[in-house]
This record gives sequence, C-alpha cells and structure tokens, in this order.
Amino acid sequence: ALPAVVKITDKAAVKATKELMDAYNAATEAGQIYEGESKIADTLTAKLTAIKTLEADAVKAAIEALPLNVTLADKAAVEAARAAYDAYVAEYTDYTVPVYAADDITNADELFKAEAGIEALEEAEKDAAIKATESLKLSVSTKLYKKSNKIRVSWKVKDGDASYIDGYQVYKSTKAQKNYKYMGKTKKSYMDNKKGLKKGTRYFYKVKAYVEIDGQKYFSDYSNKGNRIYK
Repeated sequence: ALPAVVKITDKAAVKATKELMDAYNAATEAGQIYEGESKIADTLTAKLTAIKTLEADAVKAAIEALPLNVTLADKAAVEAARAAYDAYVAEYTDYTVPVYAADDITNADELFKAEAGIEALEEAEKDAAIKATESLKLSVSTKLYKKSNKIRVSWKVKDGDASYIDGYQVYKSTKAQKNYKYMGKTKKSYMDNKKGLKKGTRYFYKVKAYVEIDGQKYFSDYSNKGNRIYK
C-alpha cells in the first residue's frame, strides 16, 4: 500500500509498516530473516532514508527563504525554521558517533544569524518601549456628572510617544499631597469614579502610564493632579 515514491506525509505509514516488519522478524525462529523479508526491510529502509532527505531539504528551504537582513516581521518565519531544524536534529542525531544530523544542513549558520538578528531587534524594541514610556508626560482633567453620580478622570498625552503603552493606572486621594490609593487600570483615556464618593469632598487624581515587558511593568512619571468636588 506504500507509494513507490514517498513524501514526508507518508512517514507515519512507512514507520508503522517497519514496526510490523520488525515485530514479525522478532517472532520468527531465532529472528531469522529470509530473502523476501530482507528485500522488504531494505525497501522500507530506503523509503525512510528518502523521507529523511526530503525533511532535510524542507529545513534547508525554510532557512534559505529567510531574508539576509531580518526584521521583526520575519520573526514567525525564523521561529518556524528553528522548529523544523530542531525537530530534524532531535530525530536524526546519532549519539553513538560524534556526528550530528545538523551536519546535513550546511546552511544552518544562516538560521542562527537570523535568530541573533531577531533577538537584537527585540531587545532594541524593548529598550525603545521602556524609554518612551518612562519619558511620557500626561495631563489630567476631571468632570462631575451629577445625574450619573460620578467623577470622570480623563487624561491625554502632553508630550512623548504613547504607541508602546499597554495601559494606565489611576490613583485617588482626598489630600493633594499624600494618601493616594490605587483606583484601577485601563487601556482607555479615562476612568469613572463612582464608588466611595461623599458630597462636599474634594477628590484628587493622578495617572501614570505603563508598558509590560517580560512580566515586568515600566512606568511613566505621574501626571499632574486633577481635582473635583463631589456635589
């Protein structure tokens, strides 16, 4: 049932057939292999060798398709080439001899260069995001909505590049200079304060932007303080 000319997609069928053949040979007297069975075994080995060559060619093609100078837009292609390379090496490396299957892929160095290029670009992008966030200047304003019983805290970028921002954190106090408590975070440019409001009390608000990189948050300076009396 196996095709005369195999493709990579035939690999599972060829391996399953070889496993059946190996089991059959193991079940015969003293594991003797007769001429007909030997030819079948040779055929299966040849097909598996052909598939290995096809897989090596596919890995080479994936690496050769990578541009000489990668950009972050090429990250997925680089990762796919690395996954294919790793899978090939993991399956065909022979640890009994100091020769690796990777030696069959002569242009593997190009993959490593592309990965190094992507890593360098990512680090540069992270640095840019951190610097842009930390230098960002925000301006806060407030507005009282009597009908809906809330104070809306709004902000805008006064100076800097907010394209890297992941969100904003808002803080609230009844004193201008101290006792600010975390009110919440949002990706919007405003937040409504509906809870904990007492009539006749003046509330102060300040905001800072953040970007999250590798699980760590980096913040801008606090904005100016916006304030409003709740009536």
